[in-house]
Amino acid sequence: SISPLKTFSIFTDAIKTENNELILNYLSRNIQTIYWTFLNDQEQHNPQHSSESSIYKLLHDNLPVNLKKTIFNLYKSIAVSENGKDNLYKIWSKEKTIDNLFLNENDFTTLAMQLAIVNHPKATELLKAQEKSISNPDRLQRFMWLLPSLSNNLETRNAFMKSLFDQKNRANESWVQSALRNIHHPLRQKNSIYFLKPILEELEEVQLTGDIFFPKGWLASSIGNYNSAEAYQILQEFLVENPNLKPSLLQKLNQTTDNLVRAKKMKQ
Repeated sequence: SISPLKTFSIFTDAIKTENNELILNYLSRNIQTIYWTFLNDQEQHNPQHSSESSIYKLLHDNLPVNLKKTIFNLYKSIAVSENGKDNLYKIWSKEKTIDNLFLNENDFTTLAMQLAIVNHPKATELLKAQEKSISNPDRLQRFMWLLPSLSNNLETRNAFMKSLFDQKNRANESWVQSALRNIHHPLRQKNSIYFLKPILEELEEVQLTGDIFFPKGWLASSIGNYNSAEAYQILQEFLVENPNLKPSLLQKLNQTTDNLVRAKKMKQ
C-alpha cells in the first residue's frame, strides 16, 4: 500500500540520522533493492542526482568508521551519474580522500570492478592498474578469473557466460555467483536477459553437480536481479514447460524471483 518511491525517500532520509550500525545496514540494503528492483526508469532518474548528492554529502559528515563504510558502500552501489562515477574514480585513484573512510585492498578491488560495470571511460586501464596492486595471490587469481565478466565488450561477456554452462567451469561456486552478478547487473540486463532461459534450464544440472546451496546462488545471482516484464515472461514460460520441477528447486526459484514477481505486479 506504500509506493516504492515513497519508501525509498523515507529510507534515504532515515540514513541521515541513524546511528545504529545494524539498522543502518538494513536501511542500506533495502535502499539498494528498492532502487534497482522496484523503481521504474523515470523514478530512478528523477531522484538519482539528489540521492547521490545527499549520500555523498553524508560521507563527509563526522561519522564513526563503521557507519561511514556502510554509507560508502551504499553510495558505490547507486552512483551511476557521470558525477558519481567521477567521484568513485577519484576515490579509487586516491585523488580524493574522505575522513574516517578506510579502504583496504579488497575494497579498492571491488570499487574497480564497480567502475567497470558502470562503464567508466577508463575502465580498461583501471582494471589493469588494479591487477598490479593486488598482493594476495588468491585474490589476484579470483580477480583475473572474473575479468571477462567485467568486460565492456559484449562478445567477451557472452562467451564467458556460455562457458558457465559447462560444469568444469563452475568449480569455484562463489566466484561463479560473483560473475553472474556482474553479467546480470541491472545496467547490463538488456543484453544478458538472453541467457535467462538457458540459466533456468541448467538448474537441475547445477543441483546435481554443485554444492547443496549452489542452486539458490545460481538463481539469486542471475534472474534474481531482474524486474522486467520480459524476465517475468521467461520465468512463467519455464514454469509452464517444467510442471514436474523438483519441489526443492521450485521453492528456491520462487524464493529468488519473489521480487521479480512483486515488481511485475507493482508495474501493472
